[in-house]
Amino acid sequence: MNDVGKSPGDDGSRAPQSQKATVERLTKAREIVDLAWRDLPPTHRALLEAIGADKFDVVDQPLGSTVNALLISAGLSVAALDEAEFDDSVGIWIPSLRVMLVNASHESLDGLDARSFEAAIARIAWHEWGHALRARAITT
Repeated sequence: MNDVGKSPGDDGSRAPQSQKATVERLTKAREIVDLAWRDLPPTHRALLEAIGADKFDVVDQPLGSTVNALLISAGLSVAALDEAEFDDSVGIWIPSLRVMLVNASHESLDGLDARSFEAAIARIAWHEWGHALRARAITT
């Protein structure tokens, strides 16, 4: 079949975002996560800081490769890491690195209006920080 006259995504595939849109989305998501951090109850922020779980990053790629690269960079073993297991995640708490990651380009966030995007990113961040707090509660 001839694809002339078709726009990206007409065949049901994901239309690629422009580089500018991707950078803007990533920047906005980082701002939202920063605001979500400040919106945490002060006692939760203090506990996360005390246990070294106050680091976070927002990326624009599947989380499996990001986690793999971070673990290698930290000199940790990645032998048993299945990147595909993490690629479907929109957020993740990595206990060994004490860092929370959000994938701002995850397909589940596509098509959201600005308000819904903000709510989703904030909720993802809070959810992942909840994992960090829960892990701390279990180990004490």
